[in-house]
Amino acid sequence: LLLTAKTPDLAALGSAAHVALPGLKDMALSTRITDLPGGLPAGVALKQLKLTLKSADIDGELALALAPRLSVKGNLHAGRIDADALSAAMAVPVPAPADGKPAPVPVAKPARLIPDDPLPLDGLRATDADLTLAVGELIEDGVSYRDVAGHAVLTNGHLQLDQASASLPGGKVDLKLSLDASQAEPPVAITLHAPGLALQPLLKAFGAPAYAQGTLEIDAVLTGAGKTPHAIASVLDGHVGLALENGQIDNRLLGDALRRVNLLDTGKGGTSALRCLAVRLEAKDGVGEFPALLIDSEPTRID
Repeated sequence: LLLTAKTPDLAALGSAAHVALPGLKDMALSTRITDLPGGLPAGVALKQLKLTLKSADIDGELALALAPRLSVKGNLHAGRIDADALSAAMAVPVPAPADGKPAPVPVAKPARLIPDDPLPLDGLRATDADLTLAVGELIEDGVSYRDVAGHAVLTNGHLQLDQASASLPGGKVDLKLSLDASQAEPPVAITLHAPGLALQPLLKAFGAPAYAQGTLEIDAVLTGAGKTPHAIASVLDGHVGLALENGQIDNRLLGDALRRVNLLDTGKGGTSALRCLAVRLEAKDGVGEFPALLIDSEPTRID
């Protein structure tokens, strides 16, 4: 079956058909739909798939198997995906209460450094998948990620993400992830390596003050188990290392602390050489220690 569709406004089309659809703009879709071996009861395949939107363009192939277990297999490529614009378009307006009273304001949860919200494990157990993805540019929360690539395999609740990589505003990041949702306390393993991230554009991209600049190296190997990030952290093993050499630091970053102990008044601005920054966190059974902590700059040396 050859399927083609085009609409300037999907929400307007849905309104005409009395169906609520997301507000996707300038959408065009084309694909060839075939059945899988075993006929339509076994599933369908989307070949020569091409989807273009105002905020994304995607092409590739997908196969959706219905038996013996729901599974998705595919290879997708996107030149650009603006996840912020897609999220805004997919948002469903909240209808006004019928009685005219204002809707109750949800109570904000206490802020946690490590959240205790449950991970979406049920979805991992319900479906199998084998997906290869390549994205030229992905925009998420205002941050531009380029050359995003990865291969994910999900089998009976066991998720394996191999050699995922992306170029952030400051450099390249490589990531490996394993999570087994088939177990009562799902084990998790993360390996993150970024040999040379430019620190200043990275801080700016994430909305943090650009108080330092230089090339930052990140090395992290962590394992744990649990149904929430907080539970995983409570049994965490592994290490996280940060290192930076021959950078610059804004004097305002250390100025307040230094003035409090009458060391130096550096609160008037300007920068100083940051000769070395080295931080290493080692975790064992959920207890973290810092065997190495060094800030060597012109105003002061802290270790």
